[in-house]
Amino acid sequence: MPDLFTQDILGRIAIHIATDSQVILLRAQWYKGKLSYDVIVPIEENKKVVMCNATYSHEELKI
Repeated sequence: MPDLFTQDILGRIAIHIATDSQVILLRAQWYKGKLSYDVIVPIEENKKVVMCNATYSHEELKI
């Protein structure tokens, strides 16, 4: 169920700054006083794309 954080970001593409990888934003949340995002990270393994989940802080992403 969308909330104030997820309704505008759901499905948007962001860049993980450290790896320059594209990620798909799922939702935002506050964790220990910092804004963080749950994302899906597409990773290529053996010529197949595998979707992995991760959580990154706002500072780690370029949105």
